[in-house]
Amino acid sequence: MALAIAANLSAQKVSFDDVLTIELKNMGSIIKNNEVTGYFMFYKVDKVDRNTNAYLLRILDANLNEVSTDKITESKHFSLKEASYDGQTIMLKFYDLKDKQAIFYQYDQNAKVKLKKTYPLSKQEIQMANAQNSEEIKSFSLFDLENKGFLNYSVVKNKDLGYEIRFFPEEGEKGWVYKSDEESKNYDVASFLAANDKVVFTSISSRPGIMSKKITYLLLGVDLSTGKKVFEKPLVDSKYKLQVMNGYTDETTGNIVLFGLYYEDDEKIGKDQSNGLFAVTLDNKGDYVAKKFLSWEKDVSKVLPVNERGKIKDVGYLFFHNIFRTSDGKVFAIGEQYRKAASGWGIASAVLGGGGNVGMAKMVVEDLYIMQFSADFTLESVKVFDKTRNDIEMPGGSEYVSPQLLAYLVKAYDGFDYSFTQLNKDKSVYSVGYLDWSRSAKSMIFGAVTWADNEFSTDQLKLKTEASSLRVFPGKPGYVMISEYFRKQKKLETRLEKINY
Repeated sequence: MALAIAANLSAQKVSFDDVLTIELKNMGSIIKNNEVTGYFMFYKVDKVDRNTNAYLLRILDANLNEVSTDKITESKHFSLKEASYDGQTIMLKFYDLKDKQAIFYQYDQNAKVKLKKTYPLSKQEIQMANAQNSEEIKSFSLFDLENKGFLNYSVVKNKDLGYEIRFFPEEGEKGWVYKSDEESKNYDVASFLAANDKVVFTSISSRPGIMSKKITYLLLGVDLSTGKKVFEKPLVDSKYKLQVMNGYTDETTGNIVLFGLYYEDDEKIGKDQSNGLFAVTLDNKGDYVAKKFLSWEKDVSKVLPVNERGKIKDVGYLFFHNIFRTSDGKVFAIGEQYRKAASGWGIASAVLGGGGNVGMAKMVVEDLYIMQFSADFTLESVKVFDKTRNDIEMPGGSEYVSPQLLAYLVKAYDGFDYSFTQLNKDKSVYSVGYLDWSRSAKSMIFGAVTWADNEFSTDQLKLKTEASSLRVFPGKPGYVMISEYFRKQKKLETRLEKINY
């Protein structure tokens, strides 16, 4: 395999040939104490025979110097669904749909296999995988717990539909599996929220059937050591219904902070418009330690022009990608503006009787919003960063679905422009990265918004390229890593670029 590195002591650019197929989502940064120390990438490098392919895991350091590699031989039906890093090891999750298996490989940072486990795929998982185009739709089922291991969420068959949570710990600990009630007649979907040293917090959306609009949101707590249920209770307030969008662990107390939208008790989540934002702090029993509700009309409108039902005047809604606390106690929420609109392409396709599974609605993604809160979640300011409009066509039937629910589909399609948030070691500085189209430069650009010394600064990198696909990753302090794949040349190029602030 050919390898070319820029001619300097610390490589700032590296190129790999003979990369037969790669999806750039199958790469990632290796991060310790909030700082990038390296990268991992996994791709197909050779066809062994008519039924078998060779794949390569490659690990680089923060300067793109090669650290180690490992080649594995697997079925041609082998496909990487997700990759994650927990601070010690890398977990790769694969599907083999022919043999109906999920295969997990756990590697150390020297690309040595620590664990390989195979589990049967449920009929529901196979159906979902076959319905998805792996190059277009991201999976969100494998989660890393810093220095503790990995959680995998899967779909199983109960009386209707249920879930299974599997914990892969770091070496020396015993893993576990938590399963939903096999006798349940509800349609239950589980989503990871956050975890501390003792409890894993999971959101469960439960309804009587897949077509039912009556959804109950539950909060499930599972003991991290044993996999036993600690609590399961409705995710509600005495006055409101709650829809969680993000969560994180308060490192000083170990409590869990959940952030999202709240609704009147008689309204339907995902159909009706929300009343505003909420933040609640929970202990390890799932009980409220603190809670804060911010009305669109009374609170948010003081710093942001929104109507009383959460719609930003004339432009749409906000989808929150991340929420975190900095060293000074401030809390920041990173959101992106979106709205639903009629699709001219979808309407024309319907009129002409073609177009496949193209809907008559599209989602429009625009500006980046950064909300700043005090330690008690009082909204202090909102900063808006302009971006070029980005239209995402939706599948058939989307015209009947609320924009709030379609936003999650946009996330699965990787349709939002947001790339990542990176904090420095002591959490006093952070950068938010996003992709955008520059009309003046006539090319894609990578935009970086950096918070340092209590003020924002911005920088942009021109990304004019002929690559088949491109992605930007967080890099060592002051840098980002740009990776480009050229399908015809079977070549992968990565380079470090300086970000100024």
